[in-house]
Amino acid sequence: MALFFWFIFVTIMFTDAAMQPPKGGDDLTNNNNPIYTNIVSIPQTKCTGILITPMHILTTATCIHDGKQFLDIGKTLAVSDGVTLREYKIYKEFVTQEYIMKYRYGKKSLLTDLGLISIVESVAHTGVFPKLATPIANDLYHGDVVLAAASGFNTKIQEEVTIETSEINKERIVLTSPGGEPKLLASKVDPSDLLPSYFNGAGAFSKDSNGNEQLVGLFVGRVPDKFSGDFYNVVQVFDKESLDIICVMVEDPVLAAMFLQCKRNRNKREVKSAVV
Repeated sequence: MALFFWFIFVTIMFTDAAMQPPKGGDDLTNNNNPIYTNIVSIPQTKCTGILITPMHILTTATCIHDGKQFLDIGKTLAVSDGVTLREYKIYKEFVTQEYIMKYRYGKKSLLTDLGLISIVESVAHTGVFPKLATPIANDLYHGDVVLAAASGFNTKIQEEVTIETSEINKERIVLTSPGGEPKLLASKVDPSDLLPSYFNGAGAFSKDSNGNEQLVGLFVGRVPDKFSGDFYNVVQVFDKESLDIICVMVEDPVLAAMFLQCKRNRNKREVKSAVV
């Protein structure tokens, strides 16, 4: 059965619909969890990013690159230090070479949809940076998973960005690699219950065994199952490979080790970057 669903979603992934951001408005609530002060709005592409180090914002590749070139996301982003917002100058943007090649040859995949934005100046953040975790399939099936995104994108200095959350429902499919590592988390939804377009890049948070929030993936879109006609909200789940990619994108070995527990001997990955 698992292999059957994997076949279905591999087929779905390579359709244009799989890469389209969702639209509309779902049943969402504000959440004052301090971990969500790391959420950043990317208004030019109507996306969300997550501050994972004082100088790096994780998002999806489709939020910053169209498969041919980097998108214009402006020169600055409004980032919270845990108390107020301030504009920070963007330095570089990163996507994987694999993402570009798959896009170029018409094989758009939710599995390579990782992007990173670095900023020039370090954020003196007063809160807690989210721990990036590789969850097991059982936790994804039965644990609480919450999507968190910036809403409204009010990026004026000294004003807050409202955070909206939406819980992944219990009707889930977890797609794993042949080795059993989770790759995608899909939850069946009513197509009439639409998510805000800004949810592309939203963080998928769950709690570890000690009750601490951890970032386990990114929302990458709503896709149809062309066999059944059902619709699914899909989260790209972090695995060892994707954490390797993020570590390479971060570039700074000190920040990578301190905030992401990256090791110097991680496998090298080809990434494409552009200085803004």
